[in-house]
Amino acid sequence: MPYRPPSAPDFSVYACDLLPGCGNAPLEEETETEVAIIGGGLLGVSTALHLAQSGVACALLEKATLGAGASGRNGGQLVPGLARWKAKDIQQTFPADEARWLWSFAAMETMGLLTSLMEQYRIDAEYRPGHLTAAVHPGHLRALGQESAARAALGDDSTRLIDARECGRYINASGYHGALLDTLGGQIQPLKLLYGLWQGYQALGGRTYEHTPALSIEPERRGYMITTPSGRLLARKAVVLAVHADTPTLLPAHRAVTLPLYTYLALTTPIPEGSHSLLPGGLAVYDTRVQIDYYRAYGEDRLLFGGLGTSRRMGNDAAARRIERRLRSVFPQCPQLRAALCWSGRFDITRSGMPVCTRSAGSSPLYAVHGWNGHGVGQSVRIGKAISDDVLGKNHDFTRLTRFRHSDFPLSFLPDSWLAGGGLAWSSAINALNPQKMNSF
Repeated sequence: MPYRPPSAPDFSVYACDLLPGCGNAPLEEETETEVAIIGGGLLGVSTALHLAQSGVACALLEKATLGAGASGRNGGQLVPGLARWKAKDIQQTFPADEARWLWSFAAMETMGLLTSLMEQYRIDAEYRPGHLTAAVHPGHLRALGQESAARAALGDDSTRLIDARECGRYINASGYHGALLDTLGGQIQPLKLLYGLWQGYQALGGRTYEHTPALSIEPERRGYMITTPSGRLLARKAVVLAVHADTPTLLPAHRAVTLPLYTYLALTTPIPEGSHSLLPGGLAVYDTRVQIDYYRAYGEDRLLFGGLGTSRRMGNDAAARRIERRLRSVFPQCPQLRAALCWSGRFDITRSGMPVCTRSAGSSPLYAVHGWNGHGVGQSVRIGKAISDDVLGKNHDFTRLTRFRHSDFPLSFLPDSWLAGGGLAWSSAINALNPQKMNSF
C-alpha cells in the first residue's frame, strides 16, 4: 500500500516514518458482529487480534485513524509494571501469591507476549531491550534499590542498581547520581507495533472501520447496539471500550475516577557526533523528576525527548521551547540541539496509579480499561489478550484485574483542567519540601 502522509498539523514522527496507511472506510450500514471493539489503539487492536485468532468475528471502530491517539504518540518506552504501580507497591499491597501473579502478568508476561507477537507476525518494530531509571537526587537511589529488591522477591532478577560512574557509560550527562538498570524493559516504535498487530488481525478476516466514532452504546435483548454517524453495529457477544482518556464520553459514570493530562515529545535536530555520543549504551531513559524527562535514541543521530505534563494543551511552539530548555539542562554539551518536530499526547491518570479495568454483568458484557498513567505501551497489549481470554472463558486474569478498588478524585464537580493543574502543583510543592523522596509523576 502506498504511504499516506498525515493530514493533521500535530502529527508524531512515527506517522512520518513511511508506514503504509490503512485506508479503512467508515461504517455506512447497519450490520452485526460477535464482539465490537471501540478504539483503534494498542488495547483495541490487541483485543481484536487475540479474539480473531480464536475465530471470533470482530468489528473494530476507530473515530479517526488507527494509532491516532496515545498509542501512536507516546515515547515508545516499555516499562515493566502496571501503570504507575511498581514492584514495591504491589509487594506491599497484596498477599504474596497475588503480588507474584500481578508482577508476572504486568512484567514478564507482558514482555514475553510482545516478543512472541513480533516473531509470529514478523513485525519489525525497532524493539530493543534495556531501560534505565536515572536518579536526579542521591536520595532516590534508596527507593530504586528497594524497587530492585522487590522485583527480585517477586521472581524478577532483571534489575540492578548502578552508581553514577557506571551510569555514565550509558548516559553522557553529569546530572545523575546512579540508575536502576533494567534488562526486561526496553523501547519500541509503537505505531509499527500497532500496524503489525492490525495486519495480523486483518489477515484473519477482521473488519475495521476508521473515521467512525461511537456516538452511543445501548443494551438491548440481542446484545449492544452501537450508533455511529452513518451506521449502526449490533454486538451480540461483547463490547470492548478501548478509548482510554475518552472513556467518560461514553461511560459518564467513569468521569471522576480519571483525569486527563497532556505530555509532549520532540524529535531533535541531528546530533553532530551521533546519538551514541549522548546515549553510548543505546538504552531508553526516564528520570526521577516529579515530571519526568524521558528520552531515547531515534535513528543514528537524533533523540526523542519528552515530558512536561500539563492540564491544558499548550501549543507546539511553546512546548518545543520548554523541551529545548530541558535538553540543554540534561545535555549542556549540546547547546545547538533543537526540536525539529514537536507533538502532544493525551493520557489519563488515576488516584491509585493503577488502571481501571471494568466488566459489566450479564451474558453480553461491556469491558472498559483506562487510566494508564502514561505507562501503557506494553501492558495495553497484555490486557487486550486478557480481555480476549475472558470473552472466551480461558482464564480469570481480567476478573482479577477488576477487583482492584479505585476512588474518585475529590472535588470532581470542578473542571478537569483545574483538578489536574492543582494535582501537578501539589506534587511539585511536596517535592520541593522533600526532594530526597522519590515522587515521580
